[in-house]
Amino acid sequence: MFILREIILLLIPAGWFAALELSRQNTELFWYLVPLAFVQQIITVWYLAKFRFNFTTFIFLISPIIFAFSSLLISLFLVNEVLFYVISAGGALILYIILKQYQLYFRYPFKYQPYTLESLSMYTSIVSVFFLACSAYGLLLFTGLDWQFVLLGLSLIVGLLCYQFFWINKIESKKSLLFSFVITLIEMEVFFAVTYFPTSYFVSGFILASIYYAMLGFSKYYIQNTLSKARVWGYLIVLFVTLLGVIITAQWS
Repeated sequence: MFILREIILLLIPAGWFAALELSRQNTELFWYLVPLAFVQQIITVWYLAKFRFNFTTFIFLISPIIFAFSSLLISLFLVNEVLFYVISAGGALILYIILKQYQLYFRYPFKYQPYTLESLSMYTSIVSVFFLACSAYGLLLFTGLDWQFVLLGLSLIVGLLCYQFFWINKIESKKSLLFSFVITLIEMEVFFAVTYFPTSYFVSGFILASIYYAMLGFSKYYIQNTLSKARVWGYLIVLFVTLLGVIITAQWS
């Protein structure tokens, strides 16, 4: 049974990588393979959750589905073949890591390391926001989509990521909803402001992801009453250094 479960987990990254690669070679396959890969992920999470499809299962679906969706979107804007394979292969690996931790959490709780999902949720959430923000700026730049439509879609996804992060960190629902709303609102204001920056969508996405990272950290420790001056300064220094580095090294046009 253990070997069977490992095979099922390995089918997720293999299927996802194959779907992206085959869709890149033949765009007509995109509408068949990519939806199939998402269905495969949903069924796998349902299986790992012992065939229970409840609110908890829905929350656990947010990370892999949104991460896969964000990596898919960003791959559509990658002209460089090496970058495409880095994103697709790296994304497949991260999907495996997420589902492997789900397997331990649901099936082998005695092997599960405490707070692993909390940390994993934060980092995958940040990467997802980076990919989504880059893709959103790319959509505005290359497709001419209505910015209100893009903003609405992005806000819904960021809101889900925030709520999932707080839920996994065992924060009560009312506070989770309130802080998710506030973070999403600030992120959308920053997103709109950054659209006026004369720089690439990768730089713009990194700015948005950096601010998102800081707000998640501040909010989590504030709600848990463990927000100290050292942590505040730590997040502010990381945020300042990363933003300064990006702004200095970016090619403004």
